[in-house]
Amino acid sequence: MQEVLFKKRKISKRTFGAIRKAACILMALIFTSVAILFIALTNFSPGTITPTWSETTGVAKKVFMDICGVRQGMILESVNTSNPVLLVLHGGPGSTEYAAIKQYNVGLEKLFTVWTAWQPASV
Repeated sequence: MQEVLFKKRKISKRTFGAIRKAACILMALIFTSVAILFIALTNFSPGTITPTWSETTGVAKKVFMDICGVRQGMILESVNTSNPVLLVLHGGPGSTEYAAIKQYNVGLEKLFTVWTAWQPASV
């Protein structure tokens, strides 16, 4: 295949090679960007919980349990464990609302024992 017809215009083998090389470079850049984004997101996920209150009266822990054969995760946070429980269920599958809850609902753990449930297979 010496030349390719493209819209009734002949493209030389040299031009076709340059286009192919540019496409390979673009694909490599996209792959590298996705890999860097994945590494950044996994490093900034809430892996540990650091409470800002006393451990004697409060709780701050990440717990996993099997519910109907599916591993479910939950985060429990409270200044005082005698506070009423507030169960937080996020809106859909894919990700938790934990980061938004921590940023925009500041101080809920002072009034409630906040139980943020992860639902990996919810619909």
